[in-house]
Amino acid sequence: MRKKMHRFGFFVLGAVGAFAVVGCGGGGSNTPPPPPVPSISNINNSTTPTSPVNLAIGINGSGFQATPGQVIFTQGSISATVTPAAGGWSNTSIVAVVPSGSGPTNFTVPGTVTVTVKTSGGTSNGVTLNLVQTSAFSPNSLTWGVATPLPQALTGLRAVAVQSSNTSAFVVVAGGFNGTANVSTVYTNALAQDGTLGTTWTTSSNPLPTTLAHFGMVEANAQNSLVPANSHFIYAIGGQANSSDTPGGTNTVYVASVDPTNGAVGSWKTLTSTLPDSLVGPAVTIYNGYIYVAGGLNPQQVPVTDVFSAPINSDATLGSWTKSTNALPLAISFATTFGFGGNLYALNGDPNGSSDPNQSATVGT
Repeated sequence: MRKKMHRFGFFVLGAVGAFAVVGCGGGGSNTPPPPPVPSISNINNSTTPTSPVNLAIGINGSGFQATPGQVIFTQGSISATVTPAAGGWSNTSIVAVVPSGSGPTNFTVPGTVTVTVKTSGGTSNGVTLNLVQTSAFSPNSLTWGVATPLPQALTGLRAVAVQSSNTSAFVVVAGGFNGTANVSTVYTNALAQDGTLGTTWTTSSNPLPTTLAHFGMVEANAQNSLVPANSHFIYAIGGQANSSDTPGGTNTVYVASVDPTNGAVGSWKTLTSTLPDSLVGPAVTIYNGYIYVAGGLNPQQVPVTDVFSAPINSDATLGSWTKSTNALPLAISFATTFGFGGNLYALNGDPNGSSDPNQSATVGT
């Protein structure tokens, strides 16, 4: 009687994530499968990515492998190839600086380029990147003027701009402390290309769900997140709900749509993805499809070093908040933060505790 022999094998993880099958007893193959063809999901976690030249962008996807390949930017007959640094390349994300063109031939700006990723597995799908011009800016050339005053004097309010076209926008102002109590009022006004405001502020028929001051407020659109094209959403994050709160603070996150044709604010919704902590005076910004919240006063009336982030979903809801392992170097509240060129900046802020920020507030005009 012949004894039946069983073939068996085991898997070995290769350097670039490919599995090689090593046979034992015959019949196996030592040939690894081919590397995957790279695929781009999005650029800058946005629906319509936009960037000037000579600025870093984030390319997200899969199958990029562990070692750098090439990123190719194409506009008509002009093609420029960039090999990113190893530190900015992983199997799922790439950081690459947008080139101005190829040699002496520059891309047309404003315009569009098609971005592809090339590795040993092949060339990815192409994604359109809008190239925009950067404006010359000098603080010494600024001239301040008096714009249309708000209907009431407020401190602790928040405001965002909502772009309507290439030459116009709307400004939305929400909440604040009027010297006696926090308010829930929401105002809108037209914002012209030269920076002037319309002659009249409109009081929105959709105020904040509660009175609120010293909160964070940001605006999501298709250029900074994955929301649909031509859509705009504003978020009110944390803050002091009632002026009598001591120390006050909330972890609530509200969202409302804004009509870019007339600046009308839609109904506010309370999101289920609340902040991990109640905060007053947090610094808030949107960058590459994420909302970042840095610092702020916690319920113990002291500033914190925490930095939280949450992804903006395509339906304008938020994913789960993540606490960064890289905290602020200094515990602060009432700071300003923004993202640019692959970096997050935190400016100024108050390192002192406060039981009620309205106690030291003087409401002007």
